[in-house]
Amino acid sequence: MSHSKWNVHDKVKAMVVDQRRNYLYSAGEERFINVLDFSSNKLLGLIKVGNACPTHLEIDADLQRLYVSTKEGLLISFDISRSAPVMDDYMKLVQTPGPLNKNVLKQIDLDLSKNILLYRMENNSLNMLMAAQRKG
Repeated sequence: MSHSKWNVHDKVKAMVVDQRRNYLYSAGEERFINVLDFSSNKLLGLIKVGNACPTHLEIDADLQRLYVSTKEGLLISFDISRSAPVMDDYMKLVQTPGPLNKNVLKQIDLDLSKNILLYRMENNSLNMLMAAQRKG
């Protein structure tokens, strides 16, 4: 067993492993996602998320998509099928949080067998989004 340590975030908020490529995607309080290669133990690059703060990461291995939920209530999809990830799509799931509105996107979970996305809000409400059927 080997041990590796990367100092890429002051505080890690979310991480997910891409089993096909052996990559680790991690997000902290910064407005980007680090991409680390387990095979070479190297930082491959950063995925910029604009002015949004990532809160949760999820991968759809079949579609090669990285889904990112943000503190601002966005769900962002990145195409990770190529060497350089590209933002594929995004949608705003909640109104913009403010001092009195704590309705922040906290967690996302994919159920690929039923083709749905579940997301949990800061106020602990659970919501479901039905995805379009896959082609093929």
